[in-house]
Amino acid sequence: MVTELTNRPTLSYKQEPCSRNKTQYANMKKHKYPYEIGKPKGKCPKCQHNKKWRYHKDLPRIFGKCDRENECGLIVYPTDELLKEMGLDPNNLNIVVPEKKEYKLVYPNENQLKCIDHLDTPFHKFCKEKLAIPDEHFKQWKIGGEGNLTKFIYTNITGTPVNIVSFAYSNNCKRDKNKVPFSLKSKTGEKFSLCLFGEHLLSNNKIVCLVESEKTAFIASYFYPQFDWLATGGANKLTDEKIDVLFTTEIYYLNDADKAGKENSTIKKLLAYKQNFKVIDLFPDRNDGYDLADAIIDGSLPEIKPIQDSTIKPETNLSQKEIETDDLEKYGFFERNNQYYIQQSSMKSIKEHRISNFKMELLYALQDGSDNVPHLFKLTKVDGLISLLEIKSKDLFSQNVFAANILGLGGYNYNGLAYTLKNIVEKLYLTCKKATYISALGQSTDNDFYTFYNGVLLDNGNYIPCNEYGIIETQNSFFYLPSGTLQNAENPAYTDDRKFKFIDGSIGLEYFAEKLYNIYGIDGLIGLCFTIATIHRDIIFKEMNAFPFLFLYGPKGSGKSTFINFFMSVFGDPLPETTSTSTQKAIERKFAQTNNNIQYIKEFSPAFEEIIRDILKNAYDGVGYSRAQTSQNNRTNTAIVRTGLVIDGNYFPTTDDALFSRLIFLTWNPKATNESKQQIQELQDQLKKGNGQLFKEIYCIRSKYKSDFSNLYRDTIKEVKKIFLKRKIHHSEREASHIAMMMSVFKLSLGGNEKSYDLFLDTLINNSLSQAQITNSIDSVNKFFEAMEVLYTKGLLIEKTHYIRDPNVGFDFLFINYNMCQEQYAKYLRDTGERNIISKAELKQKLEFKTSSYYEYKDGVKYFQKKFANNNQRCLVFDVSSDSFELLP
Repeated sequence: MVTELTNRPTLSYKQEPCSRNKTQYANMKKHKYPYEIGKPKGKCPKCQHNKKWRYHKDLPRIFGKCDRENECGLIVYPTDELLKEMGLDPNNLNIVVPEKKEYKLVYPNENQLKCIDHLDTPFHKFCKEKLAIPDEHFKQWKIGGEGNLTKFIYTNITGTPVNIVSFAYSNNCKRDKNKVPFSLKSKTGEKFSLCLFGEHLLSNNKIVCLVESEKTAFIASYFYPQFDWLATGGANKLTDEKIDVLFTTEIYYLNDADKAGKENSTIKKLLAYKQNFKVIDLFPDRNDGYDLADAIIDGSLPEIKPIQDSTIKPETNLSQKEIETDDLEKYGFFERNNQYYIQQSSMKSIKEHRISNFKMELLYALQDGSDNVPHLFKLTKVDGLISLLEIKSKDLFSQNVFAANILGLGGYNYNGLAYTLKNIVEKLYLTCKKATYISALGQSTDNDFYTFYNGVLLDNGNYIPCNEYGIIETQNSFFYLPSGTLQNAENPAYTDDRKFKFIDGSIGLEYFAEKLYNIYGIDGLIGLCFTIATIHRDIIFKEMNAFPFLFLYGPKGSGKSTFINFFMSVFGDPLPETTSTSTQKAIERKFAQTNNNIQYIKEFSPAFEEIIRDILKNAYDGVGYSRAQTSQNNRTNTAIVRTGLVIDGNYFPTTDDALFSRLIFLTWNPKATNESKQQIQELQDQLKKGNGQLFKEIYCIRSKYKSDFSNLYRDTIKEVKKIFLKRKIHHSEREASHIAMMMSVFKLSLGGNEKSYDLFLDTLINNSLSQAQITNSIDSVNKFFEAMEVLYTKGLLIEKTHYIRDPNVGFDFLFINYNMCQEQYAKYLRDTGERNIISKAELKQKLEFKTSSYYEYKDGVKYFQKKFANNNQRCLVFDVSSDSFELLP
């Protein structure tokens, strides 16, 4: 016998959920010491009940367990560490180690599973003939047979068959009471695992209807497909091993109409695990075991809808002390006044110890496709301060990282152990929901909705705003928008996201198109159709395997930004434009943060072309680039640019012809009038009131794009090519595809009469011709200006005779007397041995692409009058400050 010890360790009692104490305690590997048999029991050190403390044989009396498993449940494990601390050698204790039973899990074999092909039992015949349930439904639910026996193959959530339960049914689909149901029996040392019937069909986005019998779950699932159906196999057969698949789901428990159905351990188990469930009693006036399957067979389909306040709640008359005791028994901690406490025990006393100055609520586990899932917690401090904590699972259980995260939120403090934090989270998980993390605004790649920072728009036109936690609930699924949380309302990290918003407004598509046409003519409709195409970009890209850019060619100060901002406003407040001051990596990240919208690249230039060339090519072809993602997980992800890019500038991408061919070209040459300025202001004012109605009208014909775009696009390509052939225009496949895309969008979204369609098509073709002409002319233009610089250096160009520099407010104009300069240029080419000399008229035409349009819409003339050598001469005018060349510095 062990004598009285003077060195007594300080013990922390470890409590487990009372429903699991017996099993877990018996299976503890460390627990190798038998209890005393036939000897008096002692007083429990926790609940103080006499004759309830079961001692271990030949061990100090502090070790043991309380027989009041449900009411107290205290267990003090005699671990080797504690025994060594008390001066005992675990290896030299004269203790007989009891034999431990270990079971091998076994599963139905291939021969037993062949029953699934037998669909001719009385049960099958009745369901097929009387209820019109097809064979496919039996196979889906894995219900076969053997002779007259119906065999229900229990299959777990991973799709693994775990057991087969056999029933005998009469011809009326009632169970044959003379034949007892049976399942597969295991051999000695083996065990079949357990699951709920039907869990392999769980969809994770429906309410789960939980019933007793397999028959009811099967039949009801055919007539009520809007729910997921599970069967426990009996009124009291929802066990700890089976219940985990119900966590985070909304549950309707449909009880049978008898006492066992209304008062059973299934309801108690759901309560014990604090599940989100409601009891639905479809037949409150009956007490004969009638259930939903009986009603369906009788020709009735009762509505499955909970009545008000049908949620079964735990006892509310428990005192605070009783609640704390219950939590201590199950989880080893309790909550009081928004703080967590544990108990530290010695032989003489039990003391409470505060381990936090806050309490937590696990709102959602955020699924992002990684093994390091973010979690969204609501933290309530003892002083009432409320904060949201988004933390990844690996950081959650690192005590130092967790403490640092919460401290930065406003002085939250946790000084408990890591295992206590895990117990806290274990309890919180019982009521936690799963939400998908939305990392990119715009069109969801996996769902039929469009995401703004403040909510999502479904393709049926319903807008669902996010709640204060950034959560959107749609069709029993949850999605998380970090930019939409109340806590991040002023967070500068989400400034751009907050511009991407859905605000109700009165402006519609017809009004928007009419105003754009009145202001900009066909160019306005080209910009609108490109914008509509970006909203349906994923559908269009799937057909074309590419998506072009819109390029506005024109001088500074000509209103390009105003024009582009109209289309940016369709998505909310215009996002900041991308400029050459941004780094390549910053541009890549920015473009990958939104889908199916517009990104604005401002003032394209030679330096900018070097930065963005590869990004543009990849965006056109849908090729991704690898980068380390900075928010949801730590993996290296492939990010794909899925936006529509609008570029402006007065420089052509000259270093790469392939890049220029990826553009839809638009020469920017508006006619500014007082009337157009007024209409611009009116349209801007309307868009400021809200973009919601306009965006909804564009987006809600998405189903039409899915069904019609492919065939329409292919037919339109043929139409465009016939026009090119008729007009003897040489064209590339890209040119034809770009025009066909825009024309298909025009037909699907704008319609219009034949005249507007023809004008739209003719403008696109002419723009394409101009684009080709510019491509061919770039070398000649560059050669001309290079020669001008050489001639100037040699003193052969004389100011007031060949050129005039005229700095103006905000501009630096260069006027060229073309006739005089062309004479010098032609002589220069001859002197340098150039054989292929471009004609005077052709060179003049090509130079016109580089002329400033400022004077055109100032004075209404393309060639400005200037006095050269005392005579007024028509000349070409260039805005040197914005052009890509530096002439006569």
